[in-house]
Amino acid sequence: MKEKAEIEFEILTPCFCAGNDPKGAEIRATSIKGMMHWWYRALYGGFDDERKIFGGIEIKDNEIKEKLSFKDRRSSIDIKITDFIGDEEKNITENKITSIGPKYLLYGMEGRCVIKKGNFKLTLKKKPLFNEAKELDDNFILMFSLLFSLGSRSRKGFGSLWPKNIIIDGQRENIPENKVEFIDAIKSKVISKDMKMKFISQGEVSSKDALNKIHDFLYQKDRRQGNEKGDKDRIPSPLLFKVIKLENKYFPLLIVFKNQIMNDPKKPKRKQVWDKIYAEMENLNDL
Repeated sequence: MKEKAEIEFEILTPCFCAGNDPKGAEIRATSIKGMMHWWYRALYGGFDDERKIFGGIEIKDNEIKEKLSFKDRRSSIDIKITDFIGDEEKNITENKITSIGPKYLLYGMEGRCVIKKGNFKLTLKKKPLFNEAKELDDNFILMFSLLFSLGSRSRKGFGSLWPKNIIIDGQRENIPENKVEFIDAIKSKVISKDMKMKFISQGEVSSKDALNKIHDFLYQKDRRQGNEKGDKDRIPSPLLFKVIKLENKYFPLLIVFKNQIMNDPKKPKRKQVWDKIYAEMENLNDL
């Protein structure tokens, strides 16, 4: 992206995203930026490039911090949310929670606000002072648009978004319309060897049905995954679920990131967990 990217999103599954008003829900630019940080690191790695694009410092050494320029500390990308139209519901009661999605996936979400469906436009624009900064890769913008979700419970399929239109520097990008195109796009543009994806159904007629498939998958599998009750070495789940829209169907997608926390030679249980997850994924539809 040399200057600007514009992406129009459809909110496929209910999005629990807090706004400035604690009693309301809102799509916020800061939340989008946080997810861009996360996905850039997951797909590309490299804290240095991430900092040059999005700003922020993860260095604790004050002497090193002083040597960083203003441009190292600030994001080179301006992020704006416009044209939001959404169906918002406030203070979700326990009786209404099942109308949003499977109760098993929404434990503790009573009283929250949710955007049940909607659309918005995301604009990414390179700041004038950062003309010589590292460019945000076009492939990353496309992959981010296809894969990211937003808000609480986003790792369990909620807040799933799907791009309806992507324009980068005036050029309209092709958006996958079927499974073959989606698989080709992912395999040709994602370089991370530590990411694995699987479809967990052949497509559902509604996004809520897709969430139900995610519920069934999580509920039926061994939820403990090696974490015994009271175990101090609890492992953050490497599972991420996303609902995507292809051929007027809703596909629940399982994304798994293998990372160093699962590879610690001093923690053999973690390797057992990872091997078990991969074994379970072999029975799913390949991507």
